[in-house]
Amino acid sequence: MFNFVVVFIISATILFMITSKKILIAFFELLAVAFFTTASAVAGSVCNPPASLVATQINYTSASLFWNVDPLANSYVVRFRQVGSSNWTETPILQNEAVFYLIPCQQYEFQVQSVCDEGPGGFGNSLYLTTQGCSDTYCFTYGGNTNFEWIEAVALNEINNVSGVNYGYGNFTAFNSDLQQGETYALTLQPGFSGSAFGEYWRVWIDFNRDNDFSDAGELVFDAGSVNSETVNALLSIPLTVPVGETRLRVAMKWLNEGDAPPLPCEAFDFGETEDYGVHIVAPNCSGLNAAAAAAPAACGQTNGSITVTVWGGEAPYTIFWNTGQTSFTINGLPNGTYSYIVTDANGCTLTQQATVVNAGAPALSVTAVTPDACNQHNGAATVSVTGGAMPYIYTWSHNPMLNAPTATGLSAGSYLVSVTDANNCAAQLSVTVSSVAGPSLSVNSASNPTCGQSNGFIGLLASGGVAPLSYQWSHDSSVIANLAFNLSAGSYSCTVTDSNGCTDVETVNLVSQSNITLSVVTALPEGCNLNNGSITVAPGSSATPPFTYLWSHNVMLNSATAANLDAGTYSVTVQDALGCTAQTTASVGTSNSAPDINVVTSVAANCGQPTGSVSVISINGIGPFSYSWSHNPALNSPTAGGLLAGAYTVTVYATNGCFDTYTAIVPNTGAPDLNLVTVTNDLCGTAIGAASVEASGGTPPYTYIWSNGQTGTAASGLTEGTYTVTATDNSGCIAIQTATVLNVLSLSNVSFFIQEATCGQNNGFILASPVGGVPPVTYNWNNGATTALNNNLAAGSYTLTATDANGCSVVKTEIVPGTPAPVAVASVNAATCGFANGSVQITVLGGTPPYEYQWVNPAFSGPDIAGVAAGNYSVTVTDANNCTATTTATVANLAAPVLSVLQQTAATCGQNNGAIWVTAAGGTAPYDYSAPFNAFGFAQNLAPGVYTVTVTDASGCTALTEAQILQTLPPQLSAQSTPANCNDADGSVTATLSGGTPPYNYLWLTDGTQWNTGDTVFSFSNLPAGDYTLQVTDADGCAAAITTAVVQGNAPQINLPQIIETDEGAQVVLDATTPGNATYLWSTGATTPVISAGPGLYWVEVTLNGCTAYAEALVVITGINTPEAQNNFKVYPNPANDLLWVATTLYPTSGIANWQLTDIWGKTISGQSLQDPLPSSFTIDMQDLAPGVYLLYLSNGTQSVVKKVVKR
Repeated sequence: MFNFVVVFIISATILFMITSKKILIAFFELLAVAFFTTASAVAGSVCNPPASLVATQINYTSASLFWNVDPLANSYVVRFRQVGSSNWTETPILQNEAVFYLIPCQQYEFQVQSVCDEGPGGFGNSLYLTTQGCSDTYCFTYGGNTNFEWIEAVALNEINNVSGVNYGYGNFTAFNSDLQQGETYALTLQPGFSGSAFGEYWRVWIDFNRDNDFSDAGELVFDAGSVNSETVNALLSIPLTVPVGETRLRVAMKWLNEGDAPPLPCEAFDFGETEDYGVHIVAPNCSGLNAAAAAAPAACGQTNGSITVTVWGGEAPYTIFWNTGQTSFTINGLPNGTYSYIVTDANGCTLTQQATVVNAGAPALSVTAVTPDACNQHNGAATVSVTGGAMPYIYTWSHNPMLNAPTATGLSAGSYLVSVTDANNCAAQLSVTVSSVAGPSLSVNSASNPTCGQSNGFIGLLASGGVAPLSYQWSHDSSVIANLAFNLSAGSYSCTVTDSNGCTDVETVNLVSQSNITLSVVTALPEGCNLNNGSITVAPGSSATPPFTYLWSHNVMLNSATAANLDAGTYSVTVQDALGCTAQTTASVGTSNSAPDINVVTSVAANCGQPTGSVSVISINGIGPFSYSWSHNPALNSPTAGGLLAGAYTVTVYATNGCFDTYTAIVPNTGAPDLNLVTVTNDLCGTAIGAASVEASGGTPPYTYIWSNGQTGTAASGLTEGTYTVTATDNSGCIAIQTATVLNVLSLSNVSFFIQEATCGQNNGFILASPVGGVPPVTYNWNNGATTALNNNLAAGSYTLTATDANGCSVVKTEIVPGTPAPVAVASVNAATCGFANGSVQITVLGGTPPYEYQWVNPAFSGPDIAGVAAGNYSVTVTDANNCTATTTATVANLAAPVLSVLQQTAATCGQNNGAIWVTAAGGTAPYDYSAPFNAFGFAQNLAPGVYTVTVTDASGCTALTEAQILQTLPPQLSAQSTPANCNDADGSVTATLSGGTPPYNYLWLTDGTQWNTGDTVFSFSNLPAGDYTLQVTDADGCAAAITTAVVQGNAPQINLPQIIETDEGAQVVLDATTPGNATYLWSTGATTPVISAGPGLYWVEVTLNGCTAYAEALVVITGINTPEAQNNFKVYPNPANDLLWVATTLYPTSGIANWQLTDIWGKTISGQSLQDPLPSSFTIDMQDLAPGVYLLYLSNGTQSVVKKVVKR
């Protein structure tokens, strides 16, 4: 179906273009609607209408629409109507495309519809807008259907506008041209066509009297008279009597269908276009009007500038009009800026210029640096800087009026007022606040008295406040420069802290010695009945620090304050407290209640491990009778035990008083080996380094050994604390058994720590280690390389210590130094632009502990953000809740205004407006926007001589201004004088004078139109016959000048008789050929008087004087009839004409006979025609083959006649 529609469009186009343009357009509109409707009907469902409909551009007869694209839409349809109307107009549209052929100053409603694959959706929300033109004071005029024809270009003097399609109407009143009274200008009107050319009818109007219409007499300044499909070239004459001033020119181009009338100035027509332009009617000789402005600056940034304009040349009196609305030649009370003015003289000549009032701005003060008063020592300082104003500057400080400097020193905390006065006596003031910075303060963070009578005391101090860095000085040792002192004895210690400002604080700490601990025996109970039941209890003195560790002489494994089950005897005990202090004491255990004693009477060995041994005991002392109990058989109540294997047997003898005695007897192994304990090495620090060794003898070698822990051989190693049994077997299978006890020597058991956190993200933490147990000295090995108990200057983190005592016992322990992070101040900066104080700084704090305090160098600032600042450096110190600080300096850059420079200035030549200026901008922020008439590249052309001001604005809104002058290269100026030739003799002369122009020159001499001399630079020629001599000069700029001077017949009579004399019908004129001297006259009428009265016709006269005769002709023509109606209703144009001369008249009735006749100025008939019934209202005369010159057109109808002068170009 769609292929059929396309073919039909092509066929229809050819058909209807042949017949009628209006039918063709109507057909296209109908076909577009039908095609769109068909496409919509094929689809099924709907899609969403577009959203956010706005108008991006509104003109007189068009509006461009924009909306958010629907991704499902394939196309869009717009419908619109005048508000209040129920009739919609629909048409397909693209995004940001214009809707055309609207009416100026009308309110419209627009809606847009999306068309998707499924079909069209509903129309969206309405957009209401009003077309331009409501503020225009002139009537509306516009054409239609400009897709076929339009006004392509208009050229008139300084107007040279290639406008293209404007959809019915174009307002180009910003295009302005000066038109001088009494002058004639070339007018070019060019149509534009999308296809075949059409015949167009052109008319041009000028509102001469500026009454906002074109209906007054004489305001139709051009009427083409007929249709024309090509560019129209015509002459437009400005009457000498029209008023000067700004006004409007209107151009109308209309396609005429059958029966259509030519365009009217306030008409809306179907085909064609209209355009409006601005014109300035000026009086003749306006080039002499000049003016100069003298501007006084606005001082101190106030509104006290002034401008005085001086005018000369032109025609007094003068008037002036400023862009401020003022009308005096001196204006006062001005701020800095550029001011425009228009000077008008009595002839209406105008001159537009600008003057700039510069800003002799007041100085501005800003704080450069402030040093606070530290420790109340009157050592604060403040420095200010000055921008703007005029040097030199004078400073005055409130605390010392004699101080004339930008820096004040020796200040206490407080506010100070500083004033600056510049060379223009402009002043500025600024208050500067000097803050007070306190010195550091010392306090005791931790302290440990020396213990055990040793030099192991410790003092840790904490400094707050002050200005880093801080230094420390201790009274006991000048080499200690930290806030920590250790390995201290008892005594008084002082530390002085000093900050960078020299502020100090002193802290004194007294350490008390803790003497070594004591150990005393609390009880010592005797052994009773030899039962090993004695006991000793000891107690450390009050100076000891629990917990305690005990070491007894009889049992190194015993770690208790009480030793029990003691035999009578002497015992020693050593105690160690938590601080590693030790004390030792000795106690004795006595006896009480005599117990029986056991003597071994006999001990019979067992043979080779067989149960053949025996033991017999006898009890002495004690109180009998006695009873016995044996270890291998407790029920055996006998002093003798037999059938024993080799080994140890214990027997207990009980007396009747309850005392008892125990004895262990050894039954040797006869024939079996003997096993002796050779060495025992105790374990150390629980590291399993204990060992034991035995040696067998006797029996039958070799021997094998087996230990209770599974080791074999004579020695066992890697033993921890405990009892170990070893069995030796000889070669006969006889065995021997021995035991070894391995003890654990007292070891380093632990390390305690004192930890100081790292503050403000600095390396100021420390760990102090204290060993628990062990044997001094203790060595320290930290994972960060430190080798003392004090590991200082630490950052927050994990630290591992390996402590080793004199026995090599080690403890490995890890501790964490906590830390509070320091704040980090990050500055975000917005640059100042154009040299203004419009920059800003935003401070973001990372880390630290809120809340934060902000201290700017300039005390006028507070908080994290500052705004409205000029370019410069801005420093701020941020302090968090832990008194940690961070300082940052933000640099506010200045995005400077652009700088304009003039690259090229081309002078206007030949008195024309063909100058050019090329400027370029640098710096600032691209892209740049140049003021009119400069284009986007800073280029302006077709400029008249004068001073031009260009303003450039960069992307930051900064502006720069410069001036460039277009000089004028005047064309060459010629003057000439001649002497006559006497009575047809060749004795005349010509002398020419050349001035101005640009050498070198090209010369051409003509005599009566014939070239006779070229290249000659001699300006004086003699021996010339009578005739017209013309000199044409062309200079290096191509500017030309010409002058013609006549060599007349000397002594011959001079006849001053006009060639053409115009008169009204029926009037007589006077022909006067009077010549000085005694001349004779002969007229063509036969008259011999110097003056005759003549009616219309051609007349000649011969005048003879001194033998020389002169001849002259005069043509008396009728140029009009004696009625205003005849003058107003006989029009010819264009006049001058090139090809066709169009004649319109209403002088005669529509029926009857009329005649026209075209003659030269001598009355010779060139052409003519008799007009038959019905008489036309207009006709044309073909002048194409006529020579350029002046002709007379006669028109008569039998009762009336009129003559018009016409010019053939």
